[in-house]
Amino acid sequence: MNTSSLDSLLAEDHQARVVWEYVEGLDLTCLYDSIRAVEGRAGRDPIDPRILMALWLQATLDGVGAARERACRERQRRIARAQQEFSNVAQEGYGPGLHDRSSGTIHEDG
Repeated sequence: MNTSSLDSLLAEDHQARVVWEYVEGLDLTCLYDSIRAVEGRAGRDPIDPRILMALWLQATLDGVGAARERACRERQRRIARAQQEFSNVAQEGYGPGLHDRSSGTIHEDG
């Protein structure tokens, strides 16, 4: 079994090191105060707010939010295109595999 620490996997000049150093300097008391899990009681240990903050900052610096927005816009374009194609089929009265209301026949592909 090959084991290694996360620290050994990151280059010395990796941006994540800067992010972690920044997050360690933040006062996250308000986030820790809202954690209701208590040692010795049932339930999982919560994820450390410093980890979540560091992940969010790293993702923001890497442009993940922008990528999500681009993906959302692309999805909206695809939906609009599908709606337009459906509208065209509906205006014709049939489409591949759909019932032709004027002749009573079922059209297959093409």
